[in-house]
Amino acid sequence: MQPVINPPEEIEYKVGRILRIKSQGFYCPLSERVPNIITISRLINGEIWGSYSYGDELGRTRGTKKRLDRDRVELLLLKLRRARISASPEFERICDAGIVEIEIGDEDGKAIYSWSGDVPVGWEELGRIIDSFEKMMRAK
Repeated sequence: MQPVINPPEEIEYKVGRILRIKSQGFYCPLSERVPNIITISRLINGEIWGSYSYGDELGRTRGTKKRLDRDRVELLLLKLRRARISASPEFERICDAGIVEIEIGDEDGKAIYSWSGDVPVGWEELGRIIDSFEKMMRAK
């Protein structure tokens, strides 16, 4: 993936992180052992940018940054705010599965959801929202 547009680098332009999604495999191809990390941030001018780091077929970290469609991101965030998620789902115990984590918010306040293996029952909406952000960041 090639960077589409370079965001402003000056720190004063950045307002804050909206969310971060991390996924990583363990007993899998090299490309999946490198953590895949998506970070969505809002700039002071209202633009929303995403950064995506991932592993290539040799296990090297690669990455891209791009401006995202604000309406599309806001719709996904609305779905996230309205999602009904069990506070205590039943997790499968899988020793060699990868992990998924979504961190919503920033240092001023955040919620973190994580699991190993398949999305827990009752958290399916969370899984669909993560899939949508991943597709958005992988699109050219």
